[in-house]
Amino acid sequence: MGYAYGPLPIGSNQIKPIFRLDFSSSTIADVSGNGYPVTNNGVTVTEKDGRKVGNFTAGCLTLDRTMFNNLWVAGTFTIDFYLNIANAAPSLVLFGVSRTGNTNAPGTIYCYTNTLYYVYNTAWSNMMSIKTITNNMWYRVRISVTNFNFKVFIDGQESASGTISGALQTWQLLLGGAMASNGVTISQNGFSGYISDFKIYNVAL
Repeated sequence: MGYAYGPLPIGSNQIKPIFRLDFSSSTIADVSGNGYPVTNNGVTVTEKDGRKVGNFTAGCLTLDRTMFNNLWVAGTFTIDFYLNIANAAPSLVLFGVSRTGNTNAPGTIYCYTNTLYYVYNTAWSNMMSIKTITNNMWYRVRISVTNFNFKVFIDGQESASGTISGALQTWQLLLGGAMASNGVTISQNGFSGYISDFKIYNVAL
């Protein structure tokens, strides 16, 4: 069942994220106070279910790869966001440093025929199934990593666990898209849906 908006769990209320996206205005930006750059590649802000959210149907965001790579190398971080997929294409990348046709993209959050996956090492074939989701429903996704050991929570329930490994690719870090096969241009990658309250922490929650 999809997740209704409500109070955040203990921990994420009290600990400040190092990166937080603000969707309250047409200028989508990091409001953590750290000033990490965000490039908007066609994402719009829309009202949905009582709040303003990012509509990724026709675009994606470029985030700061160096920031996330530092966390990946350190092996301790949390990614936390709300997700609503309006129409899951056969495959789409929700978050990560990935390109079309690439089989080596650790750290990628991926959806294939309405099932969420987490690519936790360099072998795409080893991506871990997280949860089968329903279109047009909100889910809260949280990936918590401590000392390279990760747990994935969907709507507060643990759905997967394992150990991250491998190095991030050198392409752009994207939210709601992937690089094209040439590794240079951006491919929106078929994501029709919404993301809200996207946050990254430098601790495990």
